[in-house]
Amino acid sequence: MALDTYANLQTSIINFAHRADLNALIPDFIRLAEDKIYATLESKRQDLRSTLATVANQENVSLPSDYMDIRSLSISLNNETGTLDYYPPDQYETQYPDDFTGMPKVYTIVNTSIYLKPIPDAVYSLTLIYTASLTALSTGNPTNWLLTKYPSIYLHASLEQLAMYIKDTNAAAAYEAEWQGILDGINIKDWNDSASMRVRTDVNLTRLPI
Repeated sequence: MALDTYANLQTSIINFAHRADLNALIPDFIRLAEDKIYATLESKRQDLRSTLATVANQENVSLPSDYMDIRSLSISLNNETGTLDYYPPDQYETQYPDDFTGMPKVYTIVNTSIYLKPIPDAVYSLTLIYTASLTALSTGNPTNWLLTKYPSIYLHASLEQLAMYIKDTNAAAAYEAEWQGILDGINIKDWNDSASMRVRTDVNLTRLPI
């Protein structure tokens, strides 16, 4: 059976574990496995581009609901673009303590929002490149790129959770090593192929009018 859908994954877990008595718990094992997988997955396939808009005299802009991490943030004005500089929240507040307005030059991330200084004095277009979280598998979301390309990650991670449930620590450790090794390979390959995807810290606003 192909490991290509949520339903087929459940069937394969049952078959590999030889534990039909745990059928009702399989969705829980998959969901717990996803928490571990998604916490360490760093693939360029997760990267998305989103266009956001500032609000005049408002410091913050909401992040996309699937946001996990930022790659880059740029600003547009009159068909010219520049890269905004990231500051950690404490440095952001120290370097820009006043609530003056103008064209934003720096930003920080707090909770689910981007904060910009100077506070936007008009509507600016922001281009956000970010890492998006994967949506959990379900009947309504039966597959995704990771299950399609690397089904053994889901299978072994779910079997790890099943082994933990029945207190088979040796099997759990073996299953974890299997899926984590594949995931590490994905992360290493993607970062080697996409070194430029790291967050940029330089300011590139020289082309924009002040």
